[in-house]
Amino acid sequence: MKMLPQVLELVKAGVISQPQPMQTHGAIIPPVALPPDIIPVSQFQPEPQADSEDDPQNLRGLLQQLLAHRGQENDIPAAAMFIYNEMPDNIVEIMFSQVWWLALSAAAPEVKPHKDWLKNVRMVAIELFNQAEQDEGEESGNIDEPPKAA
Repeated sequence: MKMLPQVLELVKAGVISQPQPMQTHGAIIPPVALPPDIIPVSQFQPEPQADSEDDPQNLRGLLQQLLAHRGQENDIPAAAMFIYNEMPDNIVEIMFSQVWWLALSAAAPEVKPHKDWLKNVRMVAIELFNQAEQDEGEESGNIDEPPKAA
């Protein structure tokens, strides 16, 4: 406590000894103009975003469409075709991973009650992708092979 007044004097001396801002000696500096293609921050207004729940490319929107197949006739093959035809590649890549259920249920907890059904849909969809890959391999393999003599 005895040193408190000395510390305060040091702080005051430090504040007083700090250099003052440079003065322009009466010169007026004109404001800097922005290029015409840059919008000033004060005039910037972000575009309103569409409701992400209604966006069909949104994961939740796609999952709602996928779950709509549940309970219909041939629901598993129809849902697998939906995955094959409509799901973006980044979601399909997750589906092929070993932790697909953890990733899916973490991103969209509403799918948890449908785990068994989604597991069956996933297996059929993976078969579709594998079959398409085999078909592409066979088609491209025929192009590279020379014609066989008869």
